[in-house]
Amino acid sequence: MKNNTTRTTLYLLMLLSSSRIFADSAKVVALPEVQWKEDALSAIKSRVAITTVNPVVERNQLMFIDVRFTNGGDWGNYFFNVFLGNQGAAMPASLAVFDAKHKYVGNALFWMGGSRHSNIADDWTRIPTDSYVGTQIRVDLGLVEFKSTASGVYYLQMIYNKSFVTPRPLNEEQIRAFRTKRDLSELFRSNIVKIEIVNKKPTAS
Repeated sequence: MKNNTTRTTLYLLMLLSSSRIFADSAKVVALPEVQWKEDALSAIKSRVAITTVNPVVERNQLMFIDVRFTNGGDWGNYFFNVFLGNQGAAMPASLAVFDAKHKYVGNALFWMGGSRHSNIADDWTRIPTDSYVGTQIRVDLGLVEFKSTASGVYYLQMIYNKSFVTPRPLNEEQIRAFRTKRDLSELFRSNIVKIEIVNKKPTAS
């Protein structure tokens, strides 16, 4: 991306490298009840658009979701973990799952602890204004926050928190401050997509 008119999609095949992983025993609690909200982007120019590659998925099969963030210039040009790598408590977004009646089911990106990616300056990506980046995430919607989901219609929405726009740290002290003082309150949301979970079809004998 050479200037703010360049529009480049970056697809990251590997989100982690073994040299940047460290042990962290902290546990991440489930998100509080999330309310259904469709018109979440009216006040800002930046956008996150999600699409599903396979909107109908059999139970326990992975669903592939394309996520594209366009920088509208609301918060500068540096953003944290835009490719949604394994950041544990520092994930800048959740993938909210709602049932057919728009009741919140849980966060499909929920994480319970263990090893995670280190928060270092390289985790901030420069995205010029009016440019975008994209990535693809894979989730198992048959089990959301350790709760089994029934077959049926669901809705998905990415909900970003304010750690996404935290200024890029310039030294170890600022990195440590980011780890301990992340603002996880809601920043903005994506569009909503409709998906369906179906029972696995019996194989022919």
